[in-house]
Amino acid sequence: MKPIDTALLQQNATILMAELPVYTNKLIKTSVYLVAGYIAIQIINTSISRLLKRINDGVGSSTTISPRLHTLKSIMGNAAAVLVWGIVFVMALAEWGVNIAPIITSAGVVGLAVGFGSQKLVQDVVTGFFMILENQYNIGDVVDIAGVKGVVKQVNLRTTIIESPDKAIHIIPNSSISRVSKNIPLETPATTSEK
Repeated sequence: MKPIDTALLQQNATILMAELPVYTNKLIKTSVYLVAGYIAIQIINTSISRLLKRINDGVGSSTTISPRLHTLKSIMGNAAAVLVWGIVFVMALAEWGVNIAPIITSAGVVGLAVGFGSQKLVQDVVTGFFMILENQYNIGDVVDIAGVKGVVKQVNLRTTIIESPDKAIHIIPNSSISRVSKNIPLETPATTSEK
């Protein structure tokens, strides 16, 4: 068995003790970033809830709009959480000595590429967000959307699903909806054949 080199152990212990305050300081700062991020998300979620409650109270019909506002709250809360945690992550990396310039540059380039590549998807989602926010139509409404008459079966951020009188299911991207007619008479195949 090899004898333990006490000089080497003492040298390593000295280096560790010299570096310990530096790493402790970095660990404390990283913890502060995490706590600040958590608090920021809680404040943002509370603000979103208050804003949507005011919108709901202003409309007066809590039964028809609450599910839509719940959807909007979820969307806005998740977007805020991604943004805040992304900032916290980059700040923590910078604290530990990682060069964040390439990360920020890459995020910008990737964001630009995704923006160009998914332009239609982003347009669908933004249109769907405002349709839900404005409560243009609800599930069960009889509508004429993009030349399709029927009953609204589902409203999503990206698409609206309509069932026509002949039981065909139509999936319409929200960005292609330029005009909506509500409460129209719906002709069923039985009433069309009677004429």
